[in-house]
Amino acid sequence: MKPIEVSIHNEEIAYLKEFIDICKSNNIKLSFVYAPEYIEASQYVTNRDSFKNFIREIAYKNDIPFADFSQYDFCKDTTLFCNMRHLNSHGADKFTSEYYVPWIKKIYGL
Repeated sequence: MKPIEVSIHNEEIAYLKEFIDICKSNNIKLSFVYAPEYIEASQYVTNRDSFKNFIREIAYKNDIPFADFSQYDFCKDTTLFCNMRHLNSHGADKFTSEYYVPWIKKIYGL
C-alpha cells in the first residue's frame, strides 16, 4: 500500500464550523471520534498524528468531546476489519457495543 497524506482544505473546515454552529444553535450534542483502524494502517498515513491533533483542537475549541479509538488492542484483531481502515460488520457491532456506547454514556451521563 502506497503512503498517503490526508489533506484538509479551508472549504471543508468552513463547512465543519458551520455544521458545529448549526448543531449548537439547535441544542444537538456532538462528539468527535477517530475510529478504529487496523494498527498497521498507521504507517500508511504520513500525517496521521497531525490530522488527529487538528480534529482534537477543533473539538477542544468548540467544547466537543473527542475520543481516539485508533490505538486500542481492539485494532490488532484482523478479524474485525474488512481492510486496514474499515471495520467489518462484526467489528462495527463490537466497537459500537463495547467501546463507543459506553463512552457516550459516560460523557453525557446517560
